[in-house]
Amino acid sequence: MKNIIYEKPFLTAMRIFACVASLLLIVVTSLRIYNTFIIKQIPADLRNLFGITENIAAIILFYLMIIHPQKIEYLAIGSFMYAIACLALDLDNPMGILMYGLGISVFYVRGVFINKTKQKLIIAIFIYICLLCTGFFHDILISKQTGQAVDYYEAIINMIGYTLVLSLILFLLITHNHFAKAESQGTQKILNLAIYPGLTESDVVLLQKVLENEQYKNIARAVYKAPGTIRNRLNKIYDLLGVMDRMGFISTYIGFEIVFENSSDSREIDITKPK
Repeated sequence: MKNIIYEKPFLTAMRIFACVASLLLIVVTSLRIYNTFIIKQIPADLRNLFGITENIAAIILFYLMIIHPQKIEYLAIGSFMYAIACLALDLDNPMGILMYGLGISVFYVRGVFINKTKQKLIIAIFIYICLLCTGFFHDILISKQTGQAVDYYEAIINMIGYTLVLSLILFLLITHNHFAKAESQGTQKILNLAIYPGLTESDVVLLQKVLENEQYKNIARAVYKAPGTIRNRLNKIYDLLGVMDRMGFISTYIGFEIVFENSSDSREIDITKPK
């Protein structure tokens, strides 16, 4: 039972995406540096310098994704960086909204919204509104400095339209995932630790506590061990199960019953991959 983010086709696709994106950014950044500092066709203003710095940071993130394609949080960081730059400094660029949605989607896949979903969604929406407001204020300031008129009504309508389309896409994806989980509830999902060499029956209690979202110090107190010992053991368990960390385990095996039963047990064990 491997987490989907560790399956070979997914890792290969992430590496290809990271390679193409990094090469594209290298070309774009090189041209921008050449036009800014060599032939000086582009002014070395704050926006341009920020764009160059942002592209260099994104290249580093994509390089890390090539080495560690399972670390999809790098994609979220890069997405939010680009979204902040576009929404705050270049509101006419619709990629800002799309990249913000991509970052939220990555967080959703990683299971960030499993706990305290409403509060986290409210925070995400609040940050998005703040970025939009910052972009509008920035455009107003630029229009006053340059004397160029800005059609705010058209800009607002475009932002609302982009936001509605992105919201609908996210809604459909999340709803589809929700119903897929609901349909699978008729079949009991079981994680049998006995089929993983290196895991023991005592690990059942630890993982059950993790699924209950217990903190490591509370788990340690319950089993009369040091928090550091529990943390090290769980990290080893996550590695054996093929998930990255605590959040990856929860998002993969939420709703599973955890057992330790060898093959001689008469009970039927469902080892279907988690969705």
